[in-house]
Amino acid sequence: MFSEYKTRDFYIGGQSYAGKYVPSIAQFIHQKGKNKETNIPLTGVYLGGPFFDPSTQGPEMLDYFYSVGAVSYASYLKFKIAVQNFTQSIGGRPSGLLMSCIIIHLGLFKVPGVIQMDNYMHQNPAGYTCVKNVMTLDPVVKAVHVGPNQNFIVAGTGDAYQKFGDEFFKSTKGQLSELLDNNYKVLVYTGDYDTVVSSSMTEAALVSTPWSRQKEYNNTERSVWGKDDTLGFYSLTGRLCRVVVRAAGHQTPRDQPERSFLMMSLFLRDGCVHNEGEAVVWG
Repeated sequence: MFSEYKTRDFYIGGQSYAGKYVPSIAQFIHQKGKNKETNIPLTGVYLGGPFFDPSTQGPEMLDYFYSVGAVSYASYLKFKIAVQNFTQSIGGRPSGLLMSCIIIHLGLFKVPGVIQMDNYMHQNPAGYTCVKNVMTLDPVVKAVHVGPNQNFIVAGTGDAYQKFGDEFFKSTKGQLSELLDNNYKVLVYTGDYDTVVSSSMTEAALVSTPWSRQKEYNNTERSVWGKDDTLGFYSLTGRLCRVVVRAAGHQTPRDQPERSFLMMSLFLRDGCVHNEGEAVVWG
């Protein structure tokens, strides 16, 4: 439908639960390309606060709160053991898991004083309701080609949410590792105030992602992004650009729009964030 875009680099990206969609779609396109079934110019992917490996990320959910002193050691251990036992108990039986997962991860261990988990430092509502208002505007409906008679449904409500149950605990580490080993550019970023999918949760998944440079990534030191003002921290391993954006939560682009724009611009142009005057060298 849009053949003029076949001459442009193509990226797939998203945040949070898109950690499931993005690697899966990109790996599908990669395989189709290998089989000469498509010529989509896939160049890379970007993931913000990605939830893509529940069995390793789930038990780390209280690490952030424990590190800042919001929960005790006893609560921390209780949560970790409960999530590990729950994950082991489901085994290969994923049916009807969604509500159980929500109870374990978000309901059973509410952190006192934390109203919402998008941004630990700023307990303001995330503003998800305005998304529907934007997505149903006539110019947006036309731009995304959904047609005039299609209803917009927020996936976090009702029947649509329940249909994710069978998929919720599946990992996409395998798809991500295939992308990393086939020289695609990959950006994984988190906000340092994000407690929905914190940096420690993201690292738990990344350090166990089985790709050819896993050991190198695990031994890589962070660099400071920004000279006069610390914008965040980053590392570059092969074509994996890992960034932690300072003073941002789960909705990183909303909390830090300028830093997010700079991060994406540098990733698209150079493959990773860096400081002015520094060269980016892909391994």
